[in-house]
Amino acid sequence: PKSIPVKIKPPVVLPVSKFSLKKATKRSFKTKKDLAYNWCQKYAKKKVSKDMLTYIVDHAMEYPRWKLLLSIMATESNFDPDARSHCNALGLMQVNYPVWKDYFKLKSEAHIFDIEENIKHGREIFNMYYEKTKDIKLALNRYAGESKNGAYQQRVMKKYDELNNYLNKKLN
Repeated sequence: PKSIPVKIKPPVVLPVSKFSLKKATKRSFKTKKDLAYNWCQKYAKKKVSKDMLTYIVDHAMEYPRWKLLLSIMATESNFDPDARSHCNALGLMQVNYPVWKDYFKLKSEAHIFDIEENIKHGREIFNMYYEKTKDIKLALNRYAGESKNGAYQQRVMKKYDELNNYLNKKLN
């Protein structure tokens, strides 16, 4: 039997503008983690390396309120893990060593400068205040040692909203 040649039609290719192709390509390679890292770069001090900032974002994202944690770190330390305030608050989350050393059974200040430990303790402090107040803004005020002023929580919430808007814009 002789085979009959079959004409195969080429697939229909829809026209795609360079803009939409570029936009689709950009989006497909961005994850929440990548975008969070990009946002954090805006606030990071120059001495914070890319690897260090990636490590910080990785550890913050282990927690359900990771966007709030990143917003607190941006406000407190500009992502500087070696930050030290005038009142001896230390690290990314500015954990006040003299106040919390007994509660967390900390042996030395060096423990607080460990990125994982600082994020963990800062998160625990915030969560403790949140559980007492059931209000994020009041918990932030307490975290900062403010009573009703609200200036601190306004700065944190501004960064939180900015991060949320950035993620929504880039992911949608």
